[in-house]
Amino acid sequence: MANFLDEQGLLKLWSKIKAYISNATAGAAKKIATARNISLTGDVSGSAVFDGSSNISINTVVRKTCFVGSDDANTNGWYKVASQTMHGYGDSNIIFAVTSTYESYKTGIFSLQIRSDNTSIWCPVAKWLIRNGFAVDDIKIVINGMTYTVYVYKGTTRYGRIQFEILSESSINTRNSGITLYNNSTKESTEPSATLKSSDGGTVAIANSAGVASKLDTSAGSATQPIFFSNGKPSVCSYTLGKSVPSNAVFTDTNTWRGVQNNLTSDATDQSLSAAQGKVLNTNLIKHTGNKSNPHGVTKSQVGLGNVENKSSATIRGEMTASNVNTALGYTAAKQTDANKAITGISASGTTLVLTQLDGTTKYVTAELVKGQMIYCCSNSEDQIYCC
Repeated sequence: MANFLDEQGLLKLWSKIKAYISNATAGAAKKIATARNISLTGDVSGSAVFDGSSNISINTVVRKTCFVGSDDANTNGWYKVASQTMHGYGDSNIIFAVTSTYESYKTGIFSLQIRSDNTSIWCPVAKWLIRNGFAVDDIKIVINGMTYTVYVYKGTTRYGRIQFEILSESSINTRNSGITLYNNSTKESTEPSATLKSSDGGTVAIANSAGVASKLDTSAGSATQPIFFSNGKPSVCSYTLGKSVPSNAVFTDTNTWRGVQNNLTSDATDQSLSAAQGKVLNTNLIKHTGNKSNPHGVTKSQVGLGNVENKSSATIRGEMTASNVNTALGYTAAKQTDANKAITGISASGTTLVLTQLDGTTKYVTAELVKGQMIYCCSNSEDQIYCC
């Protein structure tokens, strides 16, 4: 049989409830038996523990990201990624994680810094901090007035996407740069004319594992003791770069330094002559070759002229006689007076030849017919007969 409260019992119960309520303090909630973790996920992330004793605040992080590209065919090309119009004096600093999400799977970290001086803006930094697969100039910055725009090149012809996610951003004194990202599926109709192209700020091609190399201890190498690599591990050389190099060390470099002699008396064969002494030799050589006064004292017999008398031409002419001349000629030379009778001209007049002499006189020669030929005969001053 069920028990029911009568009117008196109901009044007593209500009285107890009111007493309980009146004893409670507004806002002083009791802790819950088990504290709970409250988390936010998605584009906004954050968490805090709530135990019911007080209000909580959750610090959130907003994930800023965008995708550019298309599933359509022939959609490789340049895509608008982000832009910002700047005002006054300020800076916009952003670091992006850049990922190609299809086929080529390129990745990189890209740093962008824009500066505004109230009337113009420029881009001091547009550099890859690291990249794998992307070309160095796959990102372009276009500045138009106070607005800058970021473009990226997508190489896949279909389905490809490139994701830009902000890892870090700031202005001069706030954590918000003010940049706007675009989810963009339409490529540019023409290639953007870049104000600045991306370049490398720091690259690592491939970092192969070198974990097997042991860490050097404090005695491994010094400022004068080099190290070398043995099987990929640094090892200390057995000698230093000082005077402790072994005396029997062999160096293959043949261009070794030689000693220098600054004199002309040394007979060393492993020394070089100084430039000063070379100048002395050159001066002496020039002086010697210019000396025409027989500085070596060469005699006539040394050059094959031992039988030649040392006489002047005037002395020789004074000693020469007519007999000497006739002997040398092999006949008696004509006298000077005979030369005046020399024939200077010949002319014919009938059977007579007219001979003109040097002194102006003439001679006449009569011809005779001998054996059918005309023979002309005459005599000279020596009464010698000449026929022709």
